[in-house]
Amino acid sequence: SPLMWCTYAICAIGSSAYPFYCGFGELIDTTFEKLGGTRLLPIAMCDALNQQFKSYNDWEAVAIKTLRAAYPHACLRAEPLVSS
Repeated sequence: SPLMWCTYAICAIGSSAYPFYCGFGELIDTTFEKLGGTRLLPIAMCDALNQQFKSYNDWEAVAIKTLRAAYPHACLRAEPLVSS
């Protein structure tokens, strides 16, 4: 498996006004899985027509917490690198 050592999390951003809403993100998610990657989190879909920024911020908070739990030695910095 080419991605057997890869852990990933996908946040797809799009608009539900389009027929293939977040389709590219779904394609990447399923392709990484088929190639042997380990999904760290379920795919998140952020809709430009429905609180896109809130959805992303919620996903980001969970992703950071999950990454810190999975890789504690890689996350030595308690605060973010860039303040928002």
